[in-house]
Amino acid sequence: MIPTLIRDALCYDGNGHVLLSSALYFDNYNKVELTQGQVRHERAGPSRQSSIEALHTDMVVSLRCHCPGILLRWTERSRHWQPPDIVHIVERMGSFVTPVGFKGSENQHVE
Repeated sequence: MIPTLIRDALCYDGNGHVLLSSALYFDNYNKVELTQGQVRHERAGPSRQSSIEALHTDMVVSLRCHCPGILLRWTERSRHWQPPDIVHIVERMGSFVTPVGFKGSENQHVE
C-alpha cells in the first residue's frame, strides 16, 4: 500500500521509469487542511511555514530512506564541525530526504 500523498506525486521520466516528483509531493502536502485560525505563509525551501496568532511554525516534510552507503560516507568524512557525539546521534537516527530540488535546475521538480 502506498500512501496517497506519495502515490499522487509519482510521475514518469519519459524513459519508462517512475519518479517521485518533489514538486508534486510538496504541492500535495500543502493541500492538507489548516487548523482553524492557522495562516499559511510562503514556502521556504522544503519548509511549509504557518502561524496561529503568535505561534510560528516551520514544518519540513521528509521521507525516511535506506541508504547506508551515503550515511556511512557522511559519518566517516573529515570534519571540524559537528562534534563526534552529534555525528553518532545522526548516524543512529538514519537517513531522511526532503522533497526539494536544486534551485534553478531544469529538473528541480523531480530532484
